[in-house]
Amino acid sequence: MNFSDSANLRRLLSKVILVLGFGCMPMLVGEAQGNRTDANTQYFRSDFGRAKKDSGPLPARLDDPSVLRWRVNLDSGQSTPILSNGRIFLTTYNNQSKELATVALDQKTGELIWRQPLTTGSIEAFHQKTGNAAVATPACDGSRLYVFFGSYGLICYDLDGKKLSGYDPSNGKLLWSIPGLARIVIPMPVPDGDMIYMASWAPGGDSGKRLTLDVWPTALGKWDKNKDGRLSLPEIDDREVVDRFFRMDLDQNGTLDSKEWDRHANVFRLAQNAILAVKPSGRGELPGSQVVWKHQRGIPYVATPLLDSGIIWMVKDGGIVTKLEASSGALLQEERLAGLGGYYSSPVTGDSKVYFASEAGVVTVVENKRDWQVLSSHDFHEKIYCSPVIDGSRIYVRTDQALHAFDGSK
Repeated sequence: MNFSDSANLRRLLSKVILVLGFGCMPMLVGEAQGNRTDANTQYFRSDFGRAKKDSGPLPARLDDPSVLRWRVNLDSGQSTPILSNGRIFLTTYNNQSKELATVALDQKTGELIWRQPLTTGSIEAFHQKTGNAAVATPACDGSRLYVFFGSYGLICYDLDGKKLSGYDPSNGKLLWSIPGLARIVIPMPVPDGDMIYMASWAPGGDSGKRLTLDVWPTALGKWDKNKDGRLSLPEIDDREVVDRFFRMDLDQNGTLDSKEWDRHANVFRLAQNAILAVKPSGRGELPGSQVVWKHQRGIPYVATPLLDSGIIWMVKDGGIVTKLEASSGALLQEERLAGLGGYYSSPVTGDSKVYFASEAGVVTVVENKRDWQVLSSHDFHEKIYCSPVIDGSRIYVRTDQALHAFDGSK
């Protein structure tokens, strides 16, 4: 787990723009880490998935026609909408025209305010079943909108859709690090006071099912057919190694040497699927004693955990919800939602309710209490990859075909 300080950029903008997380999401970080400096400063999980205390009433049933205020059809995209200055900002991708676009909608009515398409030479490769070319959630500081497309780069608009410039956060200085996360880290860190909670899951990192690599001499003995002291892809017949070959080949010369092999073997040795509660103090690589607790069941692959009222909520593929006591890591509950399958959307809470959205399009509403109580479950019959967004008495849900605004007020 590494955290960097882009001091030059902070002096320039009075805030840091980082590109990180699932889909390379722009993040605005003010001087006070973990605290907003302006009500209009928005980015993925800038509210940590928690609605304001005075939010609500929020709908308990999304299948009630009376709570749907509007539905706006959109091109596909997996960027979570952000709200600022009465507007909704998101990105889209049209698979037929191969067009990328940034869109601004009126928050009250859902009407289109502006749409800025982009021209790019080619579209980056992405997984055709679960991927998209418009994945990264935008960020907004109240006067500028920052958008990232993997096929184009990082760009900046004013709130009327005029393009200003882009920024490159270079020369980051490592502050501290601590080992023990999975090989693939997608969920966002969850800060709370002087604690940081970090969940990560990857194949081969579960306890009892861990993947390991042979020591280098053993690997050479099995596969080095031409005896050149290196391993090429055609020489290897182990699927686990073949699937990771290009990531292991750091210099991209088509062969693996002992340094590249040992580096990846060490990653496998250290990586584990778990949520860590870390209380960092100091600089450089921190000792393991600064991990307050660790839990290794129910770890999500994509969905960022939700922390509220001293309870951590996690949802993993299969619809399994795990509730932990934040102070100790003690297991409170493990339950299964009605929506099975994958979970890319992160849970959000407001008005004593927690909302979960499955990839298949099932949104389940659960009471935000220590005891387990499901309030409702609604199938949109449209895939959902984005996290719901709460504002006042409204909750916005983006499917792969539309953006929906639900309101629990009369």
